Amino acid sequence: ATDGKRGVPTLLSLSFNYYTDAAAVQPRVEAGLLKRSGTLAEFNPPPGTSRLLVMCDDLSLPGDGSAPGAGASAAALLRQLLDHEHWYDRKKLSLKRLSDVELAATINPDAGAAGRPVDPRLLRHFVPLAMAPPSATGLLAMFLPILDGHFVAAAFDVSFRSSVGPALVKAAAALHRSACAAFRPSGRNVTYGFGLRTMAAVFQGLLDAEPDQFSDHAK
Repeated sequence: ATDGKRGVPTLLSLSFNYYTDAAAVQPRVEAGLLKRSGTLAEFNPPPGTSRLLVMCDDLSLPGDGSAPGAGASAAALLRQLLDHEHWYDRKKLSLKRLSDVELAATINPDAGAAGRPVDPRLLRHFVPLAMAPPSATGLLAMFLPILDGHFVAAAFDVSFRSSVGPALVKAAAALHRSACAAFRPSGRNVTYGFGLRTMAAVFQGLLDAEPDQFSDHAK
């Protein structure tokens, strides 16, 4: 969702789960804005930036607010912001106007809360871009140069680099595929998300390796 304005935005990342509701989202967004002085509560991006860009990850995880004791849904609050550029103070019930706020979001159709889709009245504000998971060849092309660059910088043996590097990447890719197939994400199992972020974390740990820790290549 965007208003087409140019310039450098202020970035705000929101991590959603099944229990994320409007009460959790509202103060986070307001914290990324500056309140203007005056009788009407108006919030704008910080000076020097054109807008606040809010990244919602993953928009399909929160519940719809129908569970007992649940508050208003996060999707309903975000839709109100995009439709009307305002919401209300949760205690005073006074109007709060928010200007130059844009949303970007990730959505996993397989991980919706209890199988419920995201509110289409919210989705109509977005331009959907579908991305397929990278293939094994793509993962090898992404992570092997990173790992090999570390091996060169840390002065690993040439034979170690040529034999172990590709094998590590292929093994990590195979394990990643198996985990994705066996542990499907859902509204209740929100931690079952094995994307590129998980793969990157594995190789981030491997970048701490030193040659003296691998005296035996077979191990």
